[in-house]
Amino acid sequence: MEIRQLKALVAVADTGSVTRAAQVLHLVQPAVTRHIATLEDELGTQLFERSRAGMLLTEVGEQVLERARRALREIERAKEVASTSDHSVSGHVSVGLLPSVARVIGPRLSDAIVSQHPGLQLQLTVGYAGHLAKWLEGGAVDFAILFDQPMSSAFSMDPVAIEDLWAIAPPGSLEDTGAPIPLEHVLSQPMIIPNPPHGLRTLIDVAAARLGITPSVTLETNDATLQRALVADKLGWSMLPASMATAGAHGDEVIAVPTTPSLTRTLTLVRPRGRMSAAEAVVHNALLDAVTAMVDQGLWTAP
Repeated sequence: MEIRQLKALVAVADTGSVTRAAQVLHLVQPAVTRHIATLEDELGTQLFERSRAGMLLTEVGEQVLERARRALREIERAKEVASTSDHSVSGHVSVGLLPSVARVIGPRLSDAIVSQHPGLQLQLTVGYAGHLAKWLEGGAVDFAILFDQPMSSAFSMDPVAIEDLWAIAPPGSLEDTGAPIPLEHVLSQPMIIPNPPHGLRTLIDVAAARLGITPSVTLETNDATLQRALVADKLGWSMLPASMATAGAHGDEVIAVPTTPSLTRTLTLVRPRGRMSAAEAVVHNALLDAVTAMVDQGLWTAP
């Protein structure tokens, strides 16, 4: 089994096509086909189903892909260790962020890495919690910031901040004094919220159950920007992270206020257990610095 075979496996799986994989790897198509065939022969099993829709991984192929990603990641880390001096850090590090978190710390994190560590390649991957957890487990991302996401014991989970959820009300629906309003009142309104099993929806449903309320869901969407826009059109109320509360940043007019009791969720920095490479340590520290800056600004609170 060779590194180039593993790279071919990953490229074909990611693109769904031998032709596109060859372009990514800068190889001729027959070479990619040969690498896959050789790997299947060595493993004694079929890794892909060939169809008109493209190259689809078999069940065994999915398992082999996960291990191939990890193996290539470890090889990359070994190269980083060998090439890193006291004065420079190089390598590739991928960070998974939820959309609301990416808006807040993505620019600060990127600026810190680009300005202080030009030899380090940072990848910011934005997705929902379930996708980020899967990418972590498969080795596609090195770190992720999640909200109360259950993970296996193979991962280290460090609470780094607490985020408040605010009520997002239609214009003219209440007096905008900035004072907290009863959570029970908010959850009794026609709601525009994510569909299950989105983490925010679960949080809202649990809070409503504790108050003895069944939310009246007018519309469901997982897109926070669309939720705000629909509220601005007076189609219902919503609840979103406090980081989404500034109207000027979104170009719509809504009323954003805290609730009493407050509804919160914990931001957790998740990474595989074990020693970090030099590049990963740099990004890890930069992530913590970015979170601390948001806590200092009052956007989040310390756990």
